[in-house]
Amino acid sequence: STLLLSWINQLVIPIIFALSIASCYLQDQIERRYREEIGKSLDTVLDATAQSLMTWNTEERSATLTWANTVQLRSIAKKLSDQYADKDTFDLVHDGAQKTLRKWLLPVVQGKGYRGYFIIGAGNINLASSRDENVGEVNLLAGKNDFLKRLWQGETVLSTPIKSDVVLKDALGTPLR
Repeated sequence: STLLLSWINQLVIPIIFALSIASCYLQDQIERRYREEIGKSLDTVLDATAQSLMTWNTEERSATLTWANTVQLRSIAKKLSDQYADKDTFDLVHDGAQKTLRKWLLPVVQGKGYRGYFIIGAGNINLASSRDENVGEVNLLAGKNDFLKRLWQGETVLSTPIKSDVVLKDALGTPLR
């Protein structure tokens, strides 16, 4: 019986040891393969996301240029700029040009899901906005690196998302966070 036990120990322990090593090796190989596959999948998602963002950026820039080059928008911006040079903010807010612009841009803002718009004049002052609260104020993008400087130099630029300078509300009038 001791001979049998000794023989089992000599045979079983090396087999268990070999199986443990093989199991660790297989687990390592499986993990390595899954990591490679997940890495490839993440690279594909990253590439698709980057391409989508570039397409979105191009479309937004194109739409911005289209709107900025319309005779109507240029005329309204000129009128508001001239008025700002001569009158106070209260008149700027209630001017017919402001109301015309809001009515004209409302379908665009709603259709594109934008939260609002600005027309920025000299001194980075909001000449027009979708909200009365920030008309006549320094535009909130003035503190964002060289964003407005690039804009004034004629570059079409898109800002990163930033927190609004006024309380935004949903369709029911509930303030958004």
